[in-house]
Amino acid sequence: MNLWPNYDTERAGEVGVSPSRGPNSIFPGMYSPSGRAWIVLLLALAPLTRGAAQAPRPVGQGEPLVSSRFAWTVGAALFVSVWLDTSVREGALEMQGAWSDRAASVAKTFGEGRYVFPVLGLSYAAGRVSGLRPLADVSGHALLATASAGLATAALKRLVGRERPYVAGSPSTFDPLKFKNESFPSGHTAVAFALATTFAAETPDRVSDVFFFVGATMTGLSRIYHDRHWLTDVVAGAGVGYLAGRWATRAHRRIPLSVGPGGVMLQLTF
Repeated sequence: MNLWPNYDTERAGEVGVSPSRGPNSIFPGMYSPSGRAWIVLLLALAPLTRGAAQAPRPVGQGEPLVSSRFAWTVGAALFVSVWLDTSVREGALEMQGAWSDRAASVAKTFGEGRYVFPVLGLSYAAGRVSGLRPLADVSGHALLATASAGLATAALKRLVGRERPYVAGSPSTFDPLKFKNESFPSGHTAVAFALATTFAAETPDRVSDVFFFVGATMTGLSRIYHDRHWLTDVVAGAGVGYLAGRWATRAHRRIPLSVGPGGVMLQLTF
């Protein structure tokens, strides 16, 4: 089951899907698979420049994972988004063009599992083997958060069964418990916000948090731009990713991966 297929090769002519612009892009390097992998790698290493291991800010065990403030904020955002789904989609489609196509494709990178998971996995293994604990801790927590967000959204997609915008054209088209309708919530947005939440918790300053969450927000907006999700899908995905990031960094949660001569061992605790 491919949770993050390559939407860059979709057929031209579909609603909301622009034809390929060819190699003459203002982001020629970033648009290639290797370029996107480097973007994720640099983002994964960013917290280390702030001394992540010395002064992390993880969620304490005494704090609730889902606070009343978070619940009210996400609930209110979803309520408002319901009334804006159609108008936001129409506005995003009107913005499509050569430059915005490439910018949206680059922004989507932070939620692409095919780039995020391998880079974080290799970073974690490299940190464990080389003895670089900050690298292993940051990469391990981020990997745990993004994987959890991906699995949670995959399950919710099948349960809710909402049609994608370019298929239904209406935000109120649902067919629950099917394996073909995968709009709600947005998996790319969930992975991006899980990544941002983890990195924000692993850095002692607040300034870098803005960078992380702006990047995650751009990923969510790119999904609306590509006509793959409604605004409500993106808001819900952001909430799932945020919770996954908080859970993964909760009270210096121990990384459940062990790398040794015998192989890799995974152990999850809740």
